[in-house]
Amino acid sequence: MNKRLRSFFVVYCFFVTFFLIIPDVVSQEKPRIKKGDYFPELLLAAPVDSKHASYLGIDEVKNFTLRDIKSDIILVEIMNINCSSCQKQAPINNKLFSLIESTTETEGRIKMLAIAVGCMDVYIKQFVGHFNTPYPIIQDPKFVVYDAIGRSPIPLAILIRRDSKTGESIVVWTHSGFDSDYEGIFNEIKMLMNADLAIIKEEGKVIQPRVVEVKPILSDRELQKEIEAAFAKEGDRISNIKTIDLQSGRTIYTSMVQQDMKKKNIFAVMVSRPTPCDVCHDVHFIYVFEASGKILQLIPLQLTKYGNKPWDYMDIEKMQQRVVGRYLQLPFDFDPEIDAVTSATITSSVIFESLEEEQAVFRELKEKGLLLIPNEGPDLTDREIESHP
Repeated sequence: MNKRLRSFFVVYCFFVTFFLIIPDVVSQEKPRIKKGDYFPELLLAAPVDSKHASYLGIDEVKNFTLRDIKSDIILVEIMNINCSSCQKQAPINNKLFSLIESTTETEGRIKMLAIAVGCMDVYIKQFVGHFNTPYPIIQDPKFVVYDAIGRSPIPLAILIRRDSKTGESIVVWTHSGFDSDYEGIFNEIKMLMNADLAIIKEEGKVIQPRVVEVKPILSDRELQKEIEAAFAKEGDRISNIKTIDLQSGRTIYTSMVQQDMKKKNIFAVMVSRPTPCDVCHDVHFIYVFEASGKILQLIPLQLTKYGNKPWDYMDIEKMQQRVVGRYLQLPFDFDPEIDAVTSATITSSVIFESLEEEQAVFRELKEKGLLLIPNEGPDLTDREIESHP
């Protein structure tokens, strides 16, 4: 692999962005997809390559759903082009594809499709070219599919069969993580090709739902100190820090700060997210914003890169340059060429995706009339103010 490709494919190793105040473990509400579940019929972007679109039977369309694919059996892989396990899986999947296409029993009856979460077509094309991928890989840049299936670790293989009675897509088998046994996967698929869907649904009912868990990394007191330090950077004097509990379940820190004769209302939010990569550390950071929605600070708590090494000063500075000064109510489109920290593409994309989701927090604060923009005026009273060094 040449230097450019090595740089491109270097790995950096996503639910709920709750604050670590009450729970011991932060969990997303949507369970991970499992056997017996319905695969969500989401609108997907059609493959860029016309040959791949033809393979799926969806010629000349911009978007499609799984129901549009001309096959009753679909093997879907949820992946990311920068994930090391996904890169290892690519040549294995190529062998599996060849085996499916060269076997009379399965040729034309089983279709393979990969969905690249957090990735765009322009970079998927480079991945496809490097690994000579014979099956379609489509983009999911905003993590829509990934969120809908419970943010399971990737690579994630999902075997889907169409219910002839309802037309719905039923999950009959899943496998998370790298798997080199393509012949074993092939035999598993063949066994499930004609299995009774009614039995599979019943078996799925007894499988306990699982959610992705993000363990807290700060105690209540440690988090409070981080918030106090962040607010102190915004002014000479700050009022007592308060918390706002939103109906959505989120907890927001807020305070009035004063610098010289100017006052402003500021807010702090802690974000804790899993990364898609099955071997990468979770993402934890705090961001501070003012009533206008402008982001003032991004404070890393746990951000790691290739080999799960912590970000250094230059890594942090780059991300702050890409984020600080932007407004929460505007899109956070992620372009790895511009926005990614070197060797930390996946985590960089998770930060951007998380901040875009934070638009909901901003809207809720606005709807409740909590985004107060004070007029410039005299000092706050000593009773309202606590001095901070």
